[in-house]
Amino acid sequence: MADHSLSTLIYIAAGRPTVEAMVPSTSGPCWFCGAAMERGRAVVDWAGGGFNAYNRAKRRNEPSATHVCEACVFVCSRISPVPGRPAKPGKKFGGNYRNYSHGAALRDDGSVRYVSATKAESAEQVEFMLAPCGSPWGLAVATSGQKHVISHAPMNGDSDACLVAFEDLVIRFSRREFAGLLSVMNRLRTSSGCSADALATKIYHPRDLQRDLGGVEAFEREHGHRRGSGMFDLAAFLSTRGADR
Repeated sequence: MADHSLSTLIYIAAGRPTVEAMVPSTSGPCWFCGAAMERGRAVVDWAGGGFNAYNRAKRRNEPSATHVCEACVFVCSRISPVPGRPAKPGKKFGGNYRNYSHGAALRDDGSVRYVSATKAESAEQVEFMLAPCGSPWGLAVATSGQKHVISHAPMNGDSDACLVAFEDLVIRFSRREFAGLLSVMNRLRTSSGCSADALATKIYHPRDLQRDLGGVEAFEREHGHRRGSGMFDLAAFLSTRGADR
């Protein structure tokens, strides 16, 4: 049983707030994220009729996993505050955990390095992934803003190889290789002005080709065969114009 999940690390970063209707539960791991737990809520009480993520519960096939941990209940609740995302003037609630990508790493002193990011803040996600500053660490990249991605994100150690939750998918890749591909994508986006979608789909706007036809052709020749792989799609999604990486 893992001690931590991305849910539990974010819960620590948020200050371990008390969630209502929790009961002591030490009989098994969290049904949803798989981490060790002290308090939780019975699955039958938490996952109602409209719950549509049963197939993403990490311990769904384990009879001992009967509860959802306090951390997962917290990050899946609409009213739980996201650190650094306060309510806007006139609004009752701040950011929704579903609307951001999240990374968290456990430092040696027991504190947690935590980042949340919108699509416009892709550089922060990349910086965290390439240098998480702690172990274990996890990253959940959300694309739609409609799904809870945090709880099924895998945990990683210090290895170059890593696992990242990318919306519904979990992808494995080399961080070094990812950094190289992302650097090439960022340079092409800067020189041609193309979008992340153009990289992902190979559908370039005519103006992209006018600005840097040679760059597009070279990119497709050298890297186009990777399109459709998890690492390629993640790099395209996180690519930015004018970035060094």
